[in-house]
Amino acid sequence: MFQRVSQAGWILALFFSCSISFAQDYEFKKVSKEELSMSVYPQDTTADAVYLHKSRNTYYEDDEVKGWVLYTDVHERIKILNKDGLDYATRKINLYQKGKLKERIESIKAYTYNLEDGKIRSEKLSKSGIFENMETENRMEVSLTMPAVKVGSVLEISYRVVSPYFTIIDDVVIQEDIPTAHHYTKIQILEYFQFSRLIKGNFNAQPKDYTDTRRIDFTYEQGGGLTSTTKDGAAIFKEFISEYEYMHVPALKEEPYVDNIDNYRYTVVYELSSTKSQSGVVKEYSKTWEDVVKTIYKYDGFGKQLERTNFFKDDLATVLEGSSGYMDRMNRIFDHVKSHMNWNKRYGMTAASGISRAYKDQTGNTGDINLLLVAMLKEAGLNANPVLVSTRSHGIPAYPTLDGFNYVIAAVEIDGQRYLLDATEKMTAPNVLPSRVLNWNGTMVMENGLSMKVDLYPNTISQVSTMLTVNLDDFGDINGNVRSNLTLLEALDQRRSYENESISKIEEELMDDYNLDLVSELELKNLKDSSKPVSMSYDFEKEGAVEIIDGDIYLNPMFFLGMYENPFKLDERNYPINFVHPYLHRKIININLPEGYTVTSVPEALNISLPGGLGAYTFNIAQADGKLNLVCSMTMKQAVVPALYYETLKEFYSQRVAKESEKVVISKS
Repeated sequence: MFQRVSQAGWILALFFSCSISFAQDYEFKKVSKEELSMSVYPQDTTADAVYLHKSRNTYYEDDEVKGWVLYTDVHERIKILNKDGLDYATRKINLYQKGKLKERIESIKAYTYNLEDGKIRSEKLSKSGIFENMETENRMEVSLTMPAVKVGSVLEISYRVVSPYFTIIDDVVIQEDIPTAHHYTKIQILEYFQFSRLIKGNFNAQPKDYTDTRRIDFTYEQGGGLTSTTKDGAAIFKEFISEYEYMHVPALKEEPYVDNIDNYRYTVVYELSSTKSQSGVVKEYSKTWEDVVKTIYKYDGFGKQLERTNFFKDDLATVLEGSSGYMDRMNRIFDHVKSHMNWNKRYGMTAASGISRAYKDQTGNTGDINLLLVAMLKEAGLNANPVLVSTRSHGIPAYPTLDGFNYVIAAVEIDGQRYLLDATEKMTAPNVLPSRVLNWNGTMVMENGLSMKVDLYPNTISQVSTMLTVNLDDFGDINGNVRSNLTLLEALDQRRSYENESISKIEEELMDDYNLDLVSELELKNLKDSSKPVSMSYDFEKEGAVEIIDGDIYLNPMFFLGMYENPFKLDERNYPINFVHPYLHRKIININLPEGYTVTSVPEALNISLPGGLGAYTFNIAQADGKLNLVCSMTMKQAVVPALYYETLKEFYSQRVAKESEKVVISKS
């Protein structure tokens, strides 16, 4: 997903056109009537909006007090094409701050243009349309809410971000959720800073790279006291410049079954590799993942926490009293931590409060809870270690960095078998992790900071078995019963959904989900016992559930359990299909036909497979003694399917949807 590239070699396939000439100090032209009259974007007629132009220039300036400062000038022009495109009427900019060092935004200029009675009219963004909100302790969000926006408007926005974090260059994001007609970015790096570039999204960046000289003027004080004078000075520096210019960049369209779409967005990532002082002293910054892990292990909130065990020894002895074997110890400790601790919904790879304080308060972040779990397991003599994780929402880091992880879980080795544990949720079980954690690989950290990669995706298939009994009358109404059993991750999802719901609320949700007239007699079993499958049973009623034409009844034998729309619609998908976990969904449907009717037409059986044993689908229906019996199963044996199988998978699902949409015809005898 990421490719590290030198300043010279770019050898990937190009997915969109690059302009031949590169712009210098690009400026937008005046908004034209043609832009305001545009109703669709020819290169993507489904687009809700389009960036007509998008430019950015990042460069260094010298501040008399602060030293080097990084400036980024942004200029964007957006065309609103339909009502859904109105979401782009608000532009959000994130600013970072820590202590006294704060990024700031300045030079905001923004206008909305509309074509009214054949004339171009503009309205300027006022200060009342600018909002600031502290999203976290270190991140402020600035929102620009554009005035007088409607379908057909053109928005023009420009601003400057001034950052004291001069060794951090924001990613060059080339691909957006809407298409971009013209993209231009210029990055100017002083000779004192060396950056490596990495590519996300499997595209050919193909920048124009060159070296130039730049003059930076400054003032300084000479002398002191009454003889002090202000002098003007100048310095000449080398700059390494990269220009990125592209025409008609396609939108990154998100489909179902993706881990984090930003992992696959066309992006150039800048990583600081070294700095050089004016005297020529070079300091290296590039690290390996091994270096990162060793640094984290030395944190007081990480490795040191595993050594602090005195505060829980008495409780641990009580928990382990009468235990037999390592598996029993692991399960007892896991259950104790889950029941004793309450997650405060905050992520963290380190213990924010410290495991001792968290244990006393019975609450903490992911680091507090799962490092406590590891410490207890180790104290009980088990081979346990923490596993660093980047959650699905956090994405996949492009290069080794301390910010690459935001979560930690526990790993236990017993008789050659590895068990992954997360005690932040009450309903988890060994090797049944919340989906937020299932993000490719974790890094298991052993004593002294040694580490190894751990596959987070489960190999065991999670199952849903459903039996549907339907009673059909000659008016086309149905009633019946649904019984289902769910295991592993399917059960965890069900437990999380229904954990705090009342029976009546769940019945209402089932009525809405399946478009039923009535759901009653709902029973749930093992919802709080994560060692067993979840069982669910309910009765239902629905009027007019079938079609009646000239006395014949046309019914879909899958009723409300069928798949009637293909989730895969793109012509091309360049990112993997992520099902989170392997699964088997099996449905048995028994239909009692109205008296006096016989079956005149039934769908044919279907048995199809994906290549390489990735998955399979079967559909079989039979009739006997006034009944229809249908058995349907869908198996996906791999959590992640590579993008190269997309066309095959899309066709596979098309056949499934077509088969489950076919009707049974019954007629009066």
